[in-house]
Amino acid sequence: MHRLNILQIFSRYLQYGGEEGSVYRIGDELQTLHNVEYFIASSEEMMEASRVLLPVLVYYNFPVLKRLENYQRIGRFDLWQIHNVFPAVSPGAYTLARKLGVPIIHYLHNYRMGCVNGFWFTQGGDCQKCSSGNFVPGVLGKCWRDSWIQSAIMARTVRPGAALGGHQPCPEGRACPHGPAGGADRRGASLFRVR
Repeated sequence: MHRLNILQIFSRYLQYGGEEGSVYRIGDELQTLHNVEYFIASSEEMMEASRVLLPVLVYYNFPVLKRLENYQRIGRFDLWQIHNVFPAVSPGAYTLARKLGVPIIHYLHNYRMGCVNGFWFTQGGDCQKCSSGNFVPGVLGKCWRDSWIQSAIMARTVRPGAALGGHQPCPEGRACPHGPAGGADRRGASLFRVR
């Protein structure tokens, strides 16, 4: 069997969490069959940038994407397995992959592509109002950090992912096996599909 060269891409949050641990566990398992390397960008490094530039970098982080392009040129990876691009890598990674002709596997750990806050939970209850790709309810509800401005920026940032197909809610009352990884038998979970 041919060993693929896989690049796992992850945007590290300000605090370590289960998603980051999953990236390394998945890499360890993949390593038994394939060659795996990591491209990790840090939210902490991004926060050191000018506050004026942050909204632009969240959408298209030029310095990080240039580094990723160089990494691809040197490593010649067969595919990228993206775990998270928010905020430090940015959705520009998808555009870059298309430009370079690199296939992507996007491993979903949350509902970010169909929800401004990524949880499908807000103000004390379940919510899937943005799952169609219309993020106006998430902005009006101040779902990201209790801020209209930050919610609007996040809505604009996740919109390209939603345009690819985004999260489609599973039929009411049925368990959906295709939701984000780690979500065992969640009612009303989601199916991510690319058109």
